[in-house]
Amino acid sequence: MIDCTKITEIANAKLVGTDLFVVDCTCSPANEVELLIDSDTSVGIETCVELSRAIEAEFDRDTEDFSLTVASAGIGSELKHLRQYRNNCSHKISKKRFLQRRYIA
Repeated sequence: MIDCTKITEIANAKLVGTDLFVVDCTCSPANEVELLIDSDTSVGIETCVELSRAIEAEFDRDTEDFSLTVASAGIGSELKHLRQYRNNCSHKISKKRFLQRRYIA
């Protein structure tokens, strides 16, 4: 099984010197990897493609087969880092809880 820690380390190394950062990385038992990134400004599709290719180049497909998806942490994603929170301080956030109560912050 592919190691999410290694994927995250490679991604962080590739993102040094940019305003991009890794939000989350998940790996399934079927070697389906999803890497979420965010930025202080915006994340373009070209950035996701470049990062995906850079990460894939670090692995030998003959040794281990995997599926890699690099995506921007979008509007439906939860805020996991302080940087994300700071970027969204001026935006209204609506959260629906267990008993369908809606909270707006």
